[in-house]
Amino acid sequence: MSGAEVLRRSLRVLQQGVSVLNFPEGTTTLGNAVLPFRRGIFGLAPITGVPVIPIALRFEPPGMAWVGNAYFVSHCLPAFGRSHWTA
Repeated sequence: MSGAEVLRRSLRVLQQGVSVLNFPEGTTTLGNAVLPFRRGIFGLAPITGVPVIPIALRFEPPGMAWVGNAYFVSHCLPAFGRSHWTA
């Protein structure tokens, strides 16, 4: 049910002109392969007339990517404490 709620909220904000960031694979990876895309928010583009603008994110060093079962906060605190990294 949480996926349906995300889509409903996304539809509302897209209709209000707010941009929405979508990870089409439904997860994050190290970027060494592209996983199959999930329909998700892509299905809202034709309904709202909002364009889909594809981008790719790659991090240097690769360990900066938030992947696997890592908790977001415990990953980000050390990552944001680094003096230099590139996305």
